[in-house]
Amino acid sequence: KIKIFYSNEDLNISPAGTGAVILSGVRVYGSEISSDDSTQVTVRDGLTVTGAVVMMSSLPTSDPSNAGQLWNSSGDLKVSAG
Repeated sequence: KIKIFYSNEDLNISPAGTGAVILSGVRVYGSEISSDDSTQVTVRDGLTVTGAVVMMSSLPTSDPSNAGQLWNSSGDLKVSAG
């Protein structure tokens, strides 16, 4: 159990060597966030991306039939209706 005594303190967790920080199935390694217990990480609230580049290199190239999923149609970004 870790206690923070001052309300404005950061909680710093650093792995040893090349290890990762794992939080109940969510792995934080360097600048990556991944899941140890499934094939996706779900963000339940809004998500703001402030970086200059957003990479989506693994989009399907045909309509995946999953409502709201992005896909690449010959270079055009589309959203599946489901």
